[in-house]
Amino acid sequence: MNYMSDNMEEIIMDMTTIKRDIDSMLKTLSIKTKEIEKLNCHKKRLIDLIETNLDVSCLADDIQEIMGTSKPKIKYRTKIKTNYEVKPIPIRNFDWTAVLDDYDSGDEDSVLGQGRTELEAIEMLLEQLDDKATEENKNERRQ
Repeated sequence: MNYMSDNMEEIIMDMTTIKRDIDSMLKTLSIKTKEIEKLNCHKKRLIDLIETNLDVSCLADDIQEIMGTSKPKIKYRTKIKTNYEVKPIPIRNFDWTAVLDDYDSGDEDSVLGQGRTELEAIEMLLEQLDDKATEENKNERRQ
């Protein structure tokens, strides 16, 4: 009888440990689910902004706010166009492109953002525009 009692105590302890682990996992899952919902909300907002073709300054402000980074120094007032085209290479990092409305592939001053996702392509474009604006400001100061 004592042997059975000891086994029951071990089983109950194991079940208690398992329950505690499951509770911890459920709590973590709940937190992750809330984070995913928040990201999906931001994603939907960005897609809405892109689809309505807002000017770069407004879109840049929203992306920077969502990403939690500083505001860009973009002076351009034009629209962003995005395009999805699967390239004939195994790497997916260049499938999305983002360009300004007045993009000219033959113009060396035109910038192009590329990325694995539409958001990455837009972020890359905005970074390049910010770098370009910073470089132009430096050149103006030198003169």
